[in-house]
Amino acid sequence: MKTATASGTRFREGLKRSEFNQTQLAEKLNIHYTSIYQWTKKGVPPHRVDDIAKLIEVEPKTIVRKKYSRKPFVLPTTATVIELKPEPRPVNVELLADVVNRNLSIEQECALQFLINSFKEANA
Repeated sequence: MKTATASGTRFREGLKRSEFNQTQLAEKLNIHYTSIYQWTKKGVPPHRVDDIAKLIEVEPKTIVRKKYSRKPFVLPTTATVIELKPEPRPVNVELLADVVNRNLSIEQECALQFLINSFKEANA
């Protein structure tokens, strides 16, 4: 078993001092609890560190993962959406139910928010 990184250990200690356990923090963040477990080993990913640090009341720089391989997600531009010019269709309820029952990555969450915003702009 690999040993935890210093940032992972500090995250775990901060979590113990906080009002949250791993499951409660995962529910608050709407993520799977195994992500929290991974953070206790490796530290918190940079894109999550500020929110997590506020919740468990620690300094962000102490819990951030030093090595992070995920590339930043870039949202499509409005021009991309305009080029597609989708035909208006009724909402596929089964598709929505499928999305609701999943834990989304930050990239998927951003893409979904972008899509929702495109509906707001189209209906304005």
